[in-house]
Amino acid sequence: MEGPLPINVRVWIKEVKSIDRKYTHLITVYLPYDKVIVDGKIPMKTADKFTYAVNATQLPVCHDKDGFKDCVKLVNSYHKVISK
Repeated sequence: MEGPLPINVRVWIKEVKSIDRKYTHLITVYLPYDKVIVDGKIPMKTADKFTYAVNATQLPVCHDKDGFKDCVKLVNSYHKVISK
């Protein structure tokens, strides 16, 4: 996989409490890099923050043969950027 290593990348996940169950969580991502490309088409500047609205079923926890790791993976479907 090409791209920057996940050093100094910060992710915040917040539960959404509303009647709308289509999106259950907000994910804010901080990228301290220059010229990062998101989803193959959204160029992000140095130290940009952007927020996704997602459904919790689209947030599988990363795991390997040794068990679960401290990370989540954002699935490429059923999400939208609500701010950047």
